[in-house]
Amino acid sequence: MDATIPNNARTGRGADSGQPRPRLSIYIERHAAALISSLGVLWRTPIATLATILALGVTLVFPSLLGVAMINAVSLAALWNEGGQVTVYVRTEAGPGEIDRLTALLRQQPGVRTVSHITPEAGLVEFREAAGLETMLTGLNELEQNPLPHVLIAAAESRATPEQVAAVRESVASDPLVEQVQTDVEWVAKLHAAAQFVERVFWVVATLLGVAVVLTVANSVRVMVVGRQDEIEVQKLVGANNAFVRRPLLYAGLWLGFSGGVAAVVLLIITLVVLESPF
Repeated sequence: MDATIPNNARTGRGADSGQPRPRLSIYIERHAAALISSLGVLWRTPIATLATILALGVTLVFPSLLGVAMINAVSLAALWNEGGQVTVYVRTEAGPGEIDRLTALLRQQPGVRTVSHITPEAGLVEFREAAGLETMLTGLNELEQNPLPHVLIAAAESRATPEQVAAVRESVASDPLVEQVQTDVEWVAKLHAAAQFVERVFWVVATLLGVAVVLTVANSVRVMVVGRQDEIEVQKLVGANNAFVRRPLLYAGLWLGFSGGVAAVVLLIITLVVLESPF
């Protein structure tokens, strides 16, 4: 029996060179053969394979769409958050030096984008441009001194947190030259809470659907094992080890996952084109 097996087959030597083949070359050759044969495993059941690929594509496209929605929601929240600001009303006895000091203090705070100074004269002009205030402005013009205070408006950055906005308020609230401080902390807090909720929903849904994808591929491989039970038994009888039997099935699962990802990308592109097109 042993005499019928060529010597180069038993030792791994090449027929012409007489040199042993590298183990890496043999390893790559075996995996390449298993990769190609796994396509044959899938081709034997085309309908079931196509259904599995479409199911994986639909499952993967949902977290992708949710991710796109989350990115748009965060961008929209950032635009809305442009209105987040800290308004500081300075006492009338504050001089130009004190106002410059408060302005510099506000600009040094983290989360502050810009600081604008509205003088009493500029505030009076804004009142004059407002509708329905002519009677009030007539009385203001008759006064010898403009009663409007200096106002400093610190506009928050688009990604400023409620804690940062509150810290900006606290940095100037105790100053003796500050009459009053108004903030939009509640509005900013609601924006951040909504953004964090959307992000958490995205990760929960993505995790659940990721588990669903893994279970779908595992179940498909299990069905392949059941369908090839007789073939596997024959392979074991002729001396095939577990790695030889397992390799085509693992690569079949890899092909299913890759094809499902491609299907998800195609479905995502089609969905985005449909949503962006005018009705």
